[in-house]
Amino acid sequence: MATQQSFVDYVAEQSRLEQRLSFKKMFGEYAVYLDGKVVAFACDNSLFIKPSAETARLTAELPQRPPYPGAKDYPVADQLLDEPDELRALLLATERAMPAPKLKSAAKGKARPEAHSDAKTKAKAASKALPKTSAASKVGAAAKATTKIKAAAKAGAVSKTTSASKAAAMRKSGAPAAAAAKAGSKTIPKAKTALKANAAPKAEAASRLKAAARKRAVK
Repeated sequence: MATQQSFVDYVAEQSRLEQRLSFKKMFGEYAVYLDGKVVAFACDNSLFIKPSAETARLTAELPQRPPYPGAKDYPVADQLLDEPDELRALLLATERAMPAPKLKSAAKGKARPEAHSDAKTKAKAASKALPKTSAASKVGAAAKATTKIKAAAKAGAVSKTTSASKAAAMRKSGAPAAAAAKAGSKTIPKAKTALKANAAPKAEAASRLKAAARKRAVK
C-alpha cells in the first residue's frame, strides 16, 4: 500500500523540525530528508529510520523490518510518532551520522557536458571561419600579384619611352646611326627595328643615285 500524504504531513508535524525536514516522492513512497541528508523512508504508512552504529542505542527497542522487498532491516519508528521529543532526537542523531550529500560532484558532472558543448560550438564556429579566411587570403594574394604586374608593365613602358627618346635625340644631334642604334638596343629591342626601318629608305635612295650615275656614264 502506497504511503498517504496525510501520514507524511503527520511525521513532519510531530518532528517539529519545520523547514529542515523535507520529503521526496519515489514510486508511491517517500524519502525523508533532514538538512539535505536522507534520514528515513516513509513506506506503507510507516516510518523507517536509516540504521547506523551511532543511533543503534536509540533504536534498540524499536521493531525492525525491510521497508521494501530486497532491502535490509530498518528500525520502524511508528511508536515514536506520539513522542515528538524522542522522534526529533532520533532524526537529528541520524542526520549527524549520515555522510554529507555529494552536491559538488553532481555539479561537476553537469558542468562537464556544458563545457564540452561550449568547446564543440567554438570548434564549429572556427571551422566555418576558416574557408572565409582562406578565400580572403587568396583574394589578397591575387590582388598583390596584379599590382606587381601592373607596376612592372608601367616600368617597362617608361623604359621604352625613355630609350626611344634618347635614340631620337642622338639622331637629331648628328650622332652616327650605329651609335644611336646601340644606345637604343641597351634597353629595348624595338629600337633596333625602328632604326633598321629608318635606314632602309636611305640605302634605297643611295642605290637609285648609283644606278642613275651609271646610266649617265653609259650614254
